[in-house]
Amino acid sequence: MKNLPKLSGISFLLTYMALTAASHAQAPSGNFQYNFTTNDGPGLWNFSGIYATPYYVTNDSLQLSHDARGGIDAYYPSPFGLSSGYVLGTLRGASPNLKMRLLSSMWFPMDSSTYPNGFGMRRRDRLTLTLNPSARTLSGTDRVEEAYQMLVFDHYPYNHLKTVSRNSFSQPVTLAVPEATDGSWTLDLNIVPTGNKLSGTGSIHFANGKSFAFELVGSYSPRSQKSKVLLKGTSVSKGASLVLSLVGPLTGVERMSGRVGGQSVRLQ
Repeated sequence: MKNLPKLSGISFLLTYMALTAASHAQAPSGNFQYNFTTNDGPGLWNFSGIYATPYYVTNDSLQLSHDARGGIDAYYPSPFGLSSGYVLGTLRGASPNLKMRLLSSMWFPMDSSTYPNGFGMRRRDRLTLTLNPSARTLSGTDRVEEAYQMLVFDHYPYNHLKTVSRNSFSQPVTLAVPEATDGSWTLDLNIVPTGNKLSGTGSIHFANGKSFAFELVGSYSPRSQKSKVLLKGTSVSKGASLVLSLVGPLTGVERMSGRVGGQSVRLQ
């Protein structure tokens, strides 16, 4: 049997202290908050807000809503009832290289002596936009299709719109990003330990008032004093998820990966 190396008094004491500290280390518990910006962490953008859209005939503003999956929809303020329609889109990429695609369909009623029963224009806009974070703009191309349509009465409810002419063109578009949209965000964790198992809740907050809610599960290693946490979006925040590696008594974020708002989020 080989002789085992002997530990000096100091080595033994240090080893004993390390083992004792590990055995008495406690899992994280309570509320923790982390603030990230594009300068000191992974940027995360939420584009909910009001945008000027001067290229529309009767609308000069567009109110976008950006969800946890990266889906985008919009409401057109129309106080005079002159138009109706919708906007749907997606955001993809990783900060700051983000691309937004929007499809807009709008109906504009028009007066016409030729078609007194009803006449108007159906306009479709297909926008492909790229974020410029320094200029705080979304810029790209708008491919436009205009269909001028008359209402044909086939005895209700079979009335329909008939296209009498079409027009298409492309134009450059630049949308100014709202001031509160700057890639900064706050992550809040509420951790409840049960032994070395972790549960609780989490949330992400943006300066524009938008927030996403998460369910938290995870585990803690007393030996390494590290925690691994999974955040999964709940309710309307489904589709977003983050995996965090937390380390030390202050539970600093060592690593992070996941997808939120259609964006890949990574910190290593």
